[in-house]
This record gives sequence, C-alpha cells and structure tokens, in this order.
Amino acid sequence: MLIYFILPIIMLIVYLITKPYQLRVLFIIISFGMMGLVGALRASSVGVDTGTYEFLFTYFTGDPTTASHYPIYDYLSQFTRLFSVNPHAITVVIAVLTAILFAIFLIRVKEINALYAVFLYQAFLLFGTSMNSSRQFLAISLVANAAVFLFKKKWIYFLVLVIVAIEVHSTAVVSLVLIPIYFLKWSQKTMITFLGIISIVFPIKNFMLVQFMRIFPDYAIYDGRGALSANTQGAGGSTLFNLFIFVVYFGIVFFLLQRKTPFTRFESNIIYSYGIYAYLDLILSNLVIVQRIFMYFSIMGIIAIPLLFKKLSENVDRRTYYLINSVFILFMIFYLYIQLEHDYIGIVPYSIF
Repeated sequence: MLIYFILPIIMLIVYLITKPYQLRVLFIIISFGMMGLVGALRASSVGVDTGTYEFLFTYFTGDPTTASHYPIYDYLSQFTRLFSVNPHAITVVIAVLTAILFAIFLIRVKEINALYAVFLYQAFLLFGTSMNSSRQFLAISLVANAAVFLFKKKWIYFLVLVIVAIEVHSTAVVSLVLIPIYFLKWSQKTMITFLGIISIVFPIKNFMLVQFMRIFPDYAIYDGRGALSANTQGAGGSTLFNLFIFVVYFGIVFFLLQRKTPFTRFESNIIYSYGIYAYLDLILSNLVIVQRIFMYFSIMGIIAIPLLFKKLSENVDRRTYYLINSVFILFMIFYLYIQLEHDYIGIVPYSIF
C-alpha cells in the first residue's frame, strides 16, 4: 500500500521544483510516467483482471470470435506479439499507452491546476482502477481526449477517437451521451430540470437497463445475474463518498450560478458532464453495469473539480476558500486510505513481476 502514498509525495516534490519554471507539461509527463511505470511493472496478481487479460493475450489473440468484439484491441495485441509473446507484455503496453493518453488529456486542458488534477486521478481511485479494468481504461483515456475535441468543436477528431474507443471496449458507446450534453444550453434552470428528469426515470431503471442490454448485448455480463451484479465491498463508504461529492460539487455549482459567475462553453460542458455523473452515481451506485458506464464520465472530475475551485476562489474570501478546499482534500486522502487499507479494488499489496 505504501507505494500509492509515496507516488503523490514524489509528484508534489516534482511540482514544487517545476512550478517556478512554469514547466507544467514536464510535471504532467513525469507524473504519468511514474504511474505508467508502476502499472507496467506490477505482477499479474496486482489488479483483479490483470491475469485474465494476460491469459487472453496468450491464447486468444487473433481469435476470430474475440477479435470481432474488440478489433482495435486485438490488433494492438497482435502488434505487441511481434515484439514479445510474454503474457506480461500486454500489461506493459496497456499501462504505458493509457498513461500517455491521460498525460495528453491533462496537457490539453490548460485551464486547470495540474497538481490538483493528478492528485484527484489517484484519490478518485482512477489510477488503481486502471490496473483492474485495463482494457476499459484504455478506452476511457481515448474518450477523455475525444471529449476535449468535442467541447472545442472538433467533431471529426471526436468521432474518430470514439470509434477507436468502442473497438477497444464496447462500453465506450456510452460516450455518445456527451453529444447532447454539448448542445444543451446550461444554466441553473437547465440543470435542475435535467436532474428532475433523471429522478423521474429512476423508478424504471431496471426496465431501461434491460432495453439497453438488448441493444448492446456486450453489457450482459454486468446485468445482475452473476458476481458482477453489485459492488458490495466498501458499499457504505462509497455511499458516503458519493454523498459528500454530491453536496460539495453541487453546492459550489449552485453558489457560482447564483453569483452569475461566467463560464465558457468548454468549462460548462466539463462541469455539467461530471455533474450528471455525480448525481447518477449517488442514486445508482449499487449497480455494476451503471458503474461501468459512469467510468467514462467520472474522469471529468479530475478537471471539473479543480476548475470549480478556481472559480470559487474568485467569488469568496481566501479564508473561506482555503477552508472548503482543505476539508475536501483531507476527505479525499482519508477516502483513498480507507479504500487501500481494505483493498477494495484489488491492487494491494503491490508486487513487481
């Protein structure tokens, strides 16, 4: 477990060294370089699905049935086998490639504090989860970059990356929800109306999930009839975490809207993309299929929250700002510690292959 706390300390030191020279890009590269290295060097036992992906790489690369479900990922596996047939080779490639894509994502979003974003990437357990669902996280890293293209009106790049992401992991199809989010004219009224509609839909969620799986049968593995029906480990802590995030996030959003704080179209898209996730995650957190969908939107939190706190700092006195920010950061550190202490995500103890 110690390695997951040593990494943020090293990153803080790197940030303090690079900040005076305004070397933001270098800080992001070093940070994700370290995370990519840790992910690449992990043993097959680190990450609940790592061994499974290595097994698939060894015995099913090039298999017609398997390739038809995720062709781009299969091409990547075949390319990797040109250099090594060691089962761990695919783990190394995916870990490094995912780290590179997330580094590019943060480099492109210049509006936020890089240290805050890197910290949240770990505190939200995104780094840890990337060592579990590594193939899906590769797709998520592609969708994250696609979202930036969409919110900056570069449609062709968005569609290309989404198609690639879907052919890496079929769950990436849910990223198309970003399109209506982009077109909505967000305001306080819009947000309340949208959340109200979601609340009305909540009682028929099971019916909607069944219809969704008929259209996208690859989601059937998460339909509730097997071990993946619900995430019961740490459920109580996760509920409290979701409630805390909901209260803090929407509290700041509504405060800023009341103050008529100006937001660019890009900022609004990011803030409300994560806002929808924060609300749905609170009311549907016990369904694994929904959690799998949410993963594509939860990544927006690492840029949405620093952006909100930046806006908050412009609207309240320093004492209030530092108090709210400190409470939030301390809570995130505590949540990370609890999750790692009980190893709810299957990455502790860390071991090198």
